[in-house]
Amino acid sequence: MSDTTLTGLSIEQAHALVQEGSFEDALAALESVVALIERGRLSIGDSIQWYEVGLALSHRCSELLSAAELRIGTLEESFGVAGQDDNAWEDADNERV
Repeated sequence: MSDTTLTGLSIEQAHALVQEGSFEDALAALESVVALIERGRLSIGDSIQWYEVGLALSHRCSELLSAAELRIGTLEESFGVAGQDDNAWEDADNERV
């Protein structure tokens, strides 16, 4: 794969992040992929391969973000603050004191 040294990321590493990377690692890899493609020094074939990896990383980030939002919603429901404004957390903290 050409130009991978510019990002420090190989296609294989990016594919591994798609499978099991954290949100932060997948996002950083996605940013590297975007920068690599934007440089415009890749062949059409390499650009398409990196674009495909970028889409998969984007999907991974989206899945992880959705899971985090679901978990936050579940936590808010269990603490009785679901659907309330940001001050609800402060109110809940004050009630415990």
